[in-house]
Amino acid sequence: MDNNNNRVYANRWIAPAFGMGSLSGKIAAMRFDFSSLLSLLIVIMIGGFFFSEAGVKSAYICFSIGHRIIIPLMLICLIVSCAKGKRLVFGFELKLLAVLLASIVLLSILFSMSAGGIENSYLWDGLFYLAWPAVLAFCVANLFKAHQIKNMMVGILAVAVTAYIIDLQSRGLFSLSGLSSVSFSDSYSPYESSPFSSISFALAAYFCYFNRSKYCQVIAVLFCFMTFKRVFLLLLPVLILVGMLKKLAEGTPYGKLWLIAAVCAILCSIAYCVSLLPGNTIILEQVLHDYFGVGVYEFTMGRDTQLYALVASGFRSSGYMSSLMWVNGYVEMEYCRIYLELGFLGVCVFALYFWAVARRGNYAMLFMLGLTINLIASWSLSSFVGWFVSYVVLYSTQLYSKDLSTRYKGTEVEP
Repeated sequence: MDNNNNRVYANRWIAPAFGMGSLSGKIAAMRFDFSSLLSLLIVIMIGGFFFSEAGVKSAYICFSIGHRIIIPLMLICLIVSCAKGKRLVFGFELKLLAVLLASIVLLSILFSMSAGGIENSYLWDGLFYLAWPAVLAFCVANLFKAHQIKNMMVGILAVAVTAYIIDLQSRGLFSLSGLSSVSFSDSYSPYESSPFSSISFALAAYFCYFNRSKYCQVIAVLFCFMTFKRVFLLLLPVLILVGMLKKLAEGTPYGKLWLIAAVCAILCSIAYCVSLLPGNTIILEQVLHDYFGVGVYEFTMGRDTQLYALVASGFRSSGYMSSLMWVNGYVEMEYCRIYLELGFLGVCVFALYFWAVARRGNYAMLFMLGLTINLIASWSLSSFVGWFVSYVVLYSTQLYSKDLSTRYKGTEVEP
């Protein structure tokens, strides 16, 4: 009887913070459901990362330790679950990730050989940035229940917003006086923050879809607005609107729409990169001046100079991420960088992979549109914490109905 009372007490008061509702009868109020402990570990790990970004350097140890142990722990749990007969979801997407990584390695070897065998010291770091968020999100989708994922996202929202406020305060910007200087036409905001932009957009997308928690939705949308990423701000109202239309948000794209979107992404990426190469900017400069009243430098926020510097350095690709060996800095236009490092096939592999991951849901496709435009115009692949939350959004919106009451049926998704 006492054990039952303890269990009820723990479920009612302790558990809701992170969905820790399943307690062992042997150690009633002390032993939580292991998946909920993993979700808490993820929140602490991500909090450590963003607090360190905000200047609390000592917090980085939480991320440094956490990101090394979380995936092995979750993979062990997955193996145990599979041994008990559990069906895995998004197995096809995991295979696609393996194909992506293998293709990158193969193309990198070929480019390295053509460049005279130059060693690419950044390749494995780049592969880690790609694999870590996808594998972690795969584990989350398979180990966590719907309410555990939601509570994890609430926790991530809380630590990310808190870290962002600390960052603003450390820069002397934590006041409303700066709102008067915000300008959409000049693309300026004193509150803009690149480290927080990717995760703010992903969180806003999640809570605009699972929008029963209005407080979280409002906070996430305001967070995305404050970080002031132009691409995300343009798409955010569409996500809010579609998120309100349940049938449209939960619908499945027609036919091979994802493939058409991938082809468009490939063509736009290469056309954009070629138009920015030295000697090719005349047409783009004229179009931007006639229709938007800005030049190439203003439109790209100065990123075109990074591309010029790379080309001027005599760059010869030795594979993925090899541009970092030639210039002091990162070419902050992902698809342009990939095109120069891995050629046409490299862009194709990336675009086909990302759009294939989003292919099952209208909302996921819309979210991927924002991510793709950002990959063309800006940088994000090195923001692997932001990509983890983005994968959670992609998987959750294709796996669960908006009210979290049902799971979708599909080839890779169990009912």
